[in-house]
Amino acid sequence: MFRGRKKKDGQQSSSKDDDDGAPTAADLQLQLQVLTAELEDTRQKAEKEKQELEKKLRGCEAELEDFETTMEHTKANMALIADEKDSAVAAIQAQLDEERRAASDAKEELVKVRAELEAVRSAASPAKSAAAAAKPGEA
Repeated sequence: MFRGRKKKDGQQSSSKDDDDGAPTAADLQLQLQVLTAELEDTRQKAEKEKQELEKKLRGCEAELEDFETTMEHTKANMALIADEKDSAVAAIQAQLDEERRAASDAKEELVKVRAELEAVRSAASPAKSAAAAAKPGEA
């Protein structure tokens, strides 16, 4: 308990009173307890933070999975819309082609009717001229 050093007045001193300032075993034990408590506190805080970060990570992973699922559904819907659009365009194109054929057929028929009308007019013209000559007072 005593180191055997003598004070100036000739009494022995305890190590706590030593001039060299070296800590005693009790001081070191107290420092160890304080550091151990701080270490445990830091460990608990780190564990709590780790749990919070893991919770956030699980939330982010769930959001990412939801997003990926939504993207897959969106892609599938876009493919369906593209197919429907292609089908609608094809149907409209077929209807347009049919209307063009019908218009072309109607135009050909109109040309035939005009030709027949012109032929009838041409044939009727000499007869009309002859009839007009036969009735000189009605002209």
